[in-house]
Amino acid sequence: MTKSWLQSELVLRRFTIAAAPIFTATYIGLLTSIPTASNPVGWVEWFASTDTPVNRIRVFQTDPEDGTPYWSTPESEGDTYETHNVNGVRWSTADTNPLLDGSETIVGVGVFTSSSTTYTDGIPNLPNDLIYWNTLTTNLTATQGEAVVFLDGKIKVTEQ
Repeated sequence: MTKSWLQSELVLRRFTIAAAPIFTATYIGLLTSIPTASNPVGWVEWFASTDTPVNRIRVFQTDPEDGTPYWSTPESEGDTYETHNVNGVRWSTADTNPLLDGSETIVGVGVFTSSSTTYTDGIPNLPNDLIYWNTLTTNLTATQGEAVVFLDGKIKVTEQ
């Protein structure tokens, strides 16, 4: 996954004895436009209505033991080190009922540090809460009233 410059800076500060802060919470959001740079700018989430993105799904740091998604213990995977979702990340039919224009084309997945971002004229007001993102291999069309699910292990955050 690509990461933001802010996230890179926090990791690199560890070389100067500055601790990288933990994430108090992480959320998955679906993107209809991928960032154009690592600062990040130009990204757009899927919308329920103008300037109202669809809810993000929380992925917990440890197993809450109720079937909700959480991150795996990081481990080596080929040339990378990765963590992935354990349990599915799911948007219900109720979440997709208000989709703008009846459907949205999803081109990527983002990991955020907040449960939502406000938008003004289609531009996110908190662009730095997107910390990692990846383009989907194949675009996904989500339609009103249709659940969207990423199964166990399908959302991976990697480092090299």
